[in-house]
This record gives sequence, C-alpha cells and structure tokens, in this order.
Amino acid sequence: MRLPPWILPTPGPRFPQEAIHHLDDWGFDYYKFDGEFSLPRYSPLVDRASLFDKTIDPVVAYRNRLKLIRETIGPKVMLEGSPEGTPLDGIGYFTTYWNGYDDYNGWQGMCHVVSSINDNAFLNHIAFYLIAGEGIDVSPWMTMEEAKKNRPATFTKYAKDRKDNEVGFGLTLAEAHTLVTYMALTGGVYSVASVMPELPEERSKLLKQTLPTLPSCPSTCSAAGATCIMRSSNIPLPTFTSTTTRRSWT
Repeated sequence: MRLPPWILPTPGPRFPQEAIHHLDDWGFDYYKFDGEFSLPRYSPLVDRASLFDKTIDPVVAYRNRLKLIRETIGPKVMLEGSPEGTPLDGIGYFTTYWNGYDDYNGWQGMCHVVSSINDNAFLNHIAFYLIAGEGIDVSPWMTMEEAKKNRPATFTKYAKDRKDNEVGFGLTLAEAHTLVTYMALTGGVYSVASVMPELPEERSKLLKQTLPTLPSCPSTCSAAGATCIMRSSNIPLPTFTSTTTRRSWT
C-alpha cells in the first residue's frame, strides 16, 4: 500500500489507521500488503536499537499492527498478505495469502505458482484463501525477440534484469493445460496476467473452464504426498520419492 506524499498523515503509532481512512474514503475494498512480515523478527538489517519498544516480541508487535488495520477496515474488506517466504504470522487478520517467489510470464515462472501451492495449501480454505501468485499467464509461447517487437521495452527489460535465464514468455498449450488444471484442482484463488485481447479462443476457454476453482480442502490434495512431485525445483525426481532423503519445506 503506497500513498502519494501529499496525502500522507504524520507518521506515528496510528499511521496505518489514518492512511487506510484516506483509502476508505476513495472506495477501496481490497488491499495487498506486499513484502509483509515482521521486519524486526526476520530481517537482519533492522536496527533493533532504534525500535520504539525493544522489549516486545516482534511478532506480537506485528500482530498488534494487523489487529489495528483489520479493526479499521472492518471484517468484509479483502486483506492480502505477501510475507516473502516467512512464517504466516498474520493468520486471523489476512483474508488471503500469497507466499512464494515472484512468478513471471513463462513456464519456470509459473512453476513458482505451483511451489507456493505445495508450500501453503495445507491451510487453504481453513485459515485463509491461498493466492499463489500475482497472476497466471496462459498466453502462447513467444521468444524474447518476438517480445521485443510486440511488448513495451520496459516489459523485456524487467525480465532481463530480474529473471534468470529468461528466453521468452508464455506457455505451450500442454503447459497451459497443466497449469490451469493444477490450479483448479487444488482450489486456490488466481488472477490472470495474460493480455486478454490477444488471447486465442483455445486459451481463454481454459480460463473459463477452471474459474472459479474447486472448493478443495487440504485433505483432497494429500493422496500419497503426490503434490511434492510437482514442486518447482531443479532437484531430480528420485530425490522427491526417496524415503531416506530429508528436506526442509519452508
């Protein structure tokens, strides 16, 4: 949530409340808190000597802040948290969670969506609704050279600056089928990042057939731990199926 400097209230303990009142007046009913976690608890760069209260548990302070925000916006406003891979300490205040790597417009980027589902779907429809990424893209595959001709320069520059080994955008039809099927069966919430006027009928049909997703609960998706095989990673498949390999899933 970012506000123009000319409307920012004076910073202080009630700053989140004052800022949200401005947005409420404008009719906002959805807020995404990006990079949202307890900074004093999880970031080594925080100057803890400068904290207002050096004795309070950082997670308690974080939840007190979220409590103030939820009380301000009311129970019906959608509040989404993006805790950047940290623990889900905002459960009870956030309506939805997105917790994973930034996805981007390609198969490797969409695998980040699958990874986020596998990490967090055990609480989907129970403690929150899972949003697995900023938006899925089912557009046809496009090389980087094609993208330079058909997309704004900032689009390709962003990909080259931030994403590893980016060679193009979009998905094959088989990849698009796999992605929307997995999204639908696991029951998460998803938005769409495709350029809709350009989307072929066979691709838009995939979206129509899988929205809304199924109201799946975690027990629906836990058969024989099959979801672990889908996790995005460079680890060979035998590692996932090994009974002796130990791995921490964060």
